[in-house]
Amino acid sequence: MASRARALSRSTTRRAGFALAALVALVALGACKLQRGAMPEDADDKRRLAEIAHRALDRVERVERERASAPTPAPGSSPAVDVDALLARKLDGLVRECRNPFATRALQSWTRYASWVGDKKTGPTGRERNVFGLYALGADPKACRKAVAAALSVATATPTLDLAAEGFAAAVETLVPAVNAASLYYEHGDYKEDAFARGRAMHPDLVGAFEAFKKADAALGAELDAAQEGLDARELARLEGDEAQRGRWHLKRTAVLARALVRAAMPPSVPSAPSADPSKLDLAALSSAEGRFEEARIAFARWREGNDAEATPLASYARGLEQLGLAGRELVARVRDRRPYTTGEKLNLGGQNEWMVAGSPGRVVARYNALIEAFNALPGAAGK
Repeated sequence: MASRARALSRSTTRRAGFALAALVALVALGACKLQRGAMPEDADDKRRLAEIAHRALDRVERVERERASAPTPAPGSSPAVDVDALLARKLDGLVRECRNPFATRALQSWTRYASWVGDKKTGPTGRERNVFGLYALGADPKACRKAVAAALSVATATPTLDLAAEGFAAAVETLVPAVNAASLYYEHGDYKEDAFARGRAMHPDLVGAFEAFKKADAALGAELDAAQEGLDARELARLEGDEAQRGRWHLKRTAVLARALVRAAMPPSVPSAPSADPSKLDLAALSSAEGRFEEARIAFARWREGNDAEATPLASYARGLEQLGLAGRELVARVRDRRPYTTGEKLNLGGQNEWMVAGSPGRVVARYNALIEAFNALPGAAGK
C-alpha cells in the first residue's frame, strides 16, 4: 500500500508519543508487505550481528552503571517520567530521521519492481510487456546512520531496540545504492542496449537487499511499537487522574486508539495477491479496535461540549476523528458483509489512490494521516 504516513517532530515525552503514532500507518504497511521472505545469513552476517549484539550489551551495562551512581531523586520527584522522557527522545529520533524517510518509499519501489518482473528468482528476461523500473530512494543513508548513532547515545536500557536500529541502518546502507543504480539503469533505457544483461546481473543483489531490508524494517517496527505502547500506557495513567489534564488525556487516548485501529486495518501480505484483501482481515480484532476508538471519540466529543473555551481550537482535530471513525466503520462493514472490491476499485488498491476506495485499509490510513496533520496544526502543538 503506497499511502504516506506523516511524521511528527516532537521532542518531549508527549511529542514523541504522537511522533510514533504518525508512523503507525507506515509501520503497518511495512510489516504487511515487507515482512515475508528471509535471506539466509552468511558468516559475515552472523559476525556482524554478533558484534552489534555485543555493543548493545555494553550499552546496557553502561546505563545500569550510570543509574547505580546517580543521586537519589528528591522526595516528590518522578524518576519514571525522566526515564520515559529519555526513551521518548530516542524513539522520536529513530522515527523522524531514520525510519520514516525510507520505509514507505522502499515499499513503493519494491512493489513497482515486482509488478513487472515476471520471475522473482531469475529476474527480468527481456520478454516483459512493460518495463516500469523501480523508484529511486532519495533519502541519505548517512543521515539514518547519524540518527541511529544519536539515538543510541541516549542512555536507555533497550538492547533489542538498539540492535534493531543498528540493523535497520545497515540494511539501508546496502539497499539505497542497489536500488538507485537499478533505477537509473531502467530510467535511462540502458536495458534496451544490453538486452537486460546488467538487469539480470543486478537482480540477485537487488532482491537480497530488499529482503534484508524487509527483515530489518519488521524488527525495528516491532521494537518501536512495543516501546511506544509502554510510553503511551504510562502517560495515560499519569494523566487520567488529573482533572486539569482532562483535555490532554482525551487527545492522547484518541490518538492511541486511532493507531490501534490503523493496525487492525492492515491485512497480511499474500504473495499471489499483493493488493489489500478484506477477507484476510481479522473481523473480531478490527471490530474491537473500531469500537474502542469510537467510544473514545464520543467521550472526547462530550468533553468538548462542556469545555468550549479549551475545546474550540480542537475543532479540526475532532473532525479528523469523525472522518477516521467513518473510514473504520466502512471497512468493518465490508469485511463483515464479505463484500469484494469491484473491478474499478481494484485498480486503486495497493497504490496512492487507495484512499478513494470506501472500505479499504488505504482510506483508513489516509484519514489517520489527516488526523495527525490536524493535531500538528493545533495552536502551540510544537510545545505540547
